[in-house]
Amino acid sequence: MSNAPDADFEAYYARRVHIAQERERRADELVVYLTISLRFFGIETVVAPFKGINMDFHGGLWFGEPVFHPTSQTALPFGLTDQLNQLFYTLMQRHEWKRTVSTLTFDVARGKVTVQRDGQET
Repeated sequence: MSNAPDADFEAYYARRVHIAQERERRADELVVYLTISLRFFGIETVVAPFKGINMDFHGGLWFGEPVFHPTSQTALPFGLTDQLNQLFYTLMQRHEWKRTVSTLTFDVARGKVTVQRDGQET
């Protein structure tokens, strides 16, 4: 009897674990980078709406335009908002979101992102 199915499963599982660990490492790096960058520009918090759309392999994640508090007197560097959205996307992949409307808040002083679940869309 062959061990191939078990070996395939073990390799698949090991790969999935590795991908999840890399995602977590990348999220940690993004938090550090964004915390330093946003503090430099005087930003204290960033708030963004979030919607999970049928996260059962047929949907996706949607983030609204982030709102920076206080508003920066200078233009933020190109790509900073994209990096912020990448962080939010990476963090939200940890959970299953089906038709959920939420608000993500990045507390720059603490270097923490919190999620407030506003409700379920129907």
